[in-house]
Amino acid sequence: MVVETSITERIPNDAIAGLMDELLRRHGGPKFTDAENRQARKLFGGEGYRSGVKEPQQEAGRASSDEDNVSWFAPLGRISVACVPDGVTGHHRSYARACRLPAARKGMFVAAEVMAMTAVELAINAPLRRKAKEEFRKNRAGRKYDLPIPDVAPPVVYGRKG
Repeated sequence: MVVETSITERIPNDAIAGLMDELLRRHGGPKFTDAENRQARKLFGGEGYRSGVKEPQQEAGRASSDEDNVSWFAPLGRISVACVPDGVTGHHRSYARACRLPAARKGMFVAAEVMAMTAVELAINAPLRRKAKEEFRKNRAGRKYDLPIPDVAPPVVYGRKG
């Protein structure tokens, strides 16, 4: 048997996640124009872009990301910001098309700004930094990061011979 891929559980960090949520609420989500929503409805159907800031998800969503693995090595917080219209399916051509629209940059810039504000806050707020580190240690206590893929296994690249 050859194990080609694996995922791990995410180690939560409420201190950083809470900070990011607070900063996103303070900043506000992306503001999409009526014209952007009309274009989204014309291209993809549905209602257009989601506005506002929702309550954080209690359960971690799954996605094509290494963030679960990263969460074993450093405290991890995350937010989701609308960059594509509601209902556009990930890992599909329509998602790639939606990401190329100018409206997508609005969501990307909001996410980047919130991440930058988070970095600044963690840099200047030693008590919060200590809290995040302590929570990280506590949530990892007694657990081992143990992927079934050996460290020496080469990455699998499909379509390439040799």
